[in-house]
Amino acid sequence: MQNISRRQFIERAAATAGFAALASMGMGWGTNKPSVQSKEMQQQKMKTDVLVIGGGMAGLFAAVKAHDSGAKVMLVSKGRLGSSGSTPFAKGLFEFDPATSKYSLDEFVEAVGRSALGTNNPVYTRQMAEHSKDRIDELREWGFFDSAIYHKSFSKPINDRKISVYSNSFN
Repeated sequence: MQNISRRQFIERAAATAGFAALASMGMGWGTNKPSVQSKEMQQQKMKTDVLVIGGGMAGLFAAVKAHDSGAKVMLVSKGRLGSSGSTPFAKGLFEFDPATSKYSLDEFVEAVGRSALGTNNPVYTRQMAEHSKDRIDELREWGFFDSAIYHKSFSKPINDRKISVYSNSFN
């Protein structure tokens, strides 16, 4: 038996645990074999002015705003609207309401800059604050805060506008 130090033991144990964790997640050894056969796939040509990829918060607003600006919009999502990726956990939203805030817009932007130790972009911070209330009001109108499941509230503005949606699209 080889004599190893406590430090060497801990390093080797940690490395072994790390490899085991990676292997359990499908990383490292082995390969992922595709379940879709390319011979079974069909090709379809479609025409649109704006193609939105992703049915999360950004995709929802991009599709709605493009449609409301007069564009023909198509949205493609890997899952159902509002139901995949990090969107189901997106309740941590920000709203700056000048009517109820104890800060003016300028004071808010300055306070965020101090809090971020000057690492934030003050132009972006100002734009985010200026537009956040309008975006939150739209989400309220769509029923976003009425349910922990976002699919229904995300579908409302899309369905109201008859925007084409292709869900569960992985390729």
